[in-house]
Amino acid sequence: MRNVMMRICGWLATAMLLAGVLAPMASARADNGVHDDSCDDFPGAADIMHGHRIVMVGEHHGTREMPAVFGRLVCNALRRGNTVAVGLELAAGDAAPLADYLAADGGTAARARLLSGTTWRSPHKDGRQSEAMLRLIERLRVLQQGGAPLEVFVLTDRIVQDYREVGGIMAQAVRRRFASAARPLVVTLTGNVHSGTNPPAPGRPEPMGYLLTDLRPVSVRLLHDGGQAWNCRTGCGVHELARTSGDQPLLALQPDAAGQAVTRQVTLRVGPVSASPPADSEAAGSAR
Repeated sequence: MRNVMMRICGWLATAMLLAGVLAPMASARADNGVHDDSCDDFPGAADIMHGHRIVMVGEHHGTREMPAVFGRLVCNALRRGNTVAVGLELAAGDAAPLADYLAADGGTAARARLLSGTTWRSPHKDGRQSEAMLRLIERLRVLQQGGAPLEVFVLTDRIVQDYREVGGIMAQAVRRRFASAARPLVVTLTGNVHSGTNPPAPGRPEPMGYLLTDLRPVSVRLLHDGGQAWNCRTGCGVHELARTSGDQPLLALQPDAAGQAVTRQVTLRVGPVSASPPADSEAAGSAR
């Protein structure tokens, strides 16, 4: 009986700890109710996570809103009692600086160490180095240090010799977390190409999502209503975006070769988007 009571007390303590970590974030509401810093539920969140252990979120790099939506999804998953492993589209050279930052105090020196990583120092600012991404990582740091059962890892966790290897490297990183003893919900944030589950076009690399279809993932494509994003597609800077088309049903099942539905294709429209510039040393402080 004593052992049972001790276990119950332990569970209650964990629940209270998570409530204390998540409650402050749940109070930060935005008018649009989607891209804010809360942990509140939003339409489709339960369906996105139900019955699956891999959720791959595909974004358009370089906006403020899409990393915020991702952070809300992670926080919501923790609130539902999941152990969560978050995979970010960062390189092997970012792994140590990321781990250091997550264990640090989030101050100036810690941010400088994080921004010394490979992806952040790249002259090709494709949006993954944005202030919004830094803000997302800070949010994950606060959750993790508050006791949430949360792991954060880089998806490209070894040196890439050929770009065609990227999808396979990412898929292997996800599989390792999927097979771990903790049995976490694995949630990834990448560009839409990597999270796609359709077969690649001839001569194109295999997307991470396509290589994971045997594990029945959910592929979430973030849509927007136009606006701006920071990227380097036609020179690095702020670029105008047209509204992304597509409003397929929230849950569209993709059948495998045998006709069995194994993968959920999901869209989530986040509304208008705004550009998030690179998180250089001067801008980094504004992400706190």
